Amino acid sequence: MKKRMFVSAALILTVVSLAVAQMPADEEYTNSIGMKFVRIKPGTFTMGVGKTPLPVELTNQRGTQLEGDFDEKPNHKVEISKPFYVGIYEVTNFQYELFDPEHKKLRGKDEGLSKEDDEAVSM
Repeated sequence: MKKRMFVSAALILTVVSLAVAQMPADEEYTNSIGMKFVRIKPGTFTMGVGKTPLPVELTNQRGTQLEGDFDEKPNHKVEISKPFYVGIYEVTNFQYELFDPEHKKLRGKDEGLSKEDDEAVSM
C-alpha cells in the first residue's frame, strides 16, 4: 500500500514538473505564429469600478459610463494563484483562422472588421 502511494505521488510530481517545465520562464514570449504574450504573476488586485468616477480618458473622451458598466460593479478582490500568459494584442482574423478556417465565411458581417489584421469577431 505504501509503495503504491509512493509511486502515485512520484508520478503526480513528474506530471506537474513536466507541465511547469513547458511554461516559458521569460516575462514575454512569442509563439510559433508571431503572437506576443506577457507573463502575469501570482498576486492580488481589485477588479471592477469603485465609488470614484472613472477618468474621462478611460471613457474615450465621451464622458459616458463614468461609473462603469453594469458588469463592473461591485469591485472585488481577485487572487491569481498561478502564473499565466495573456496576449499583448487582440487576436486578428488571420491568426484566428489558422485555428478555425471556417471563420473566414463570417468576415464582413460586422462592418469594418473584415481585413486580415482586424480583430477577430463573430466567433
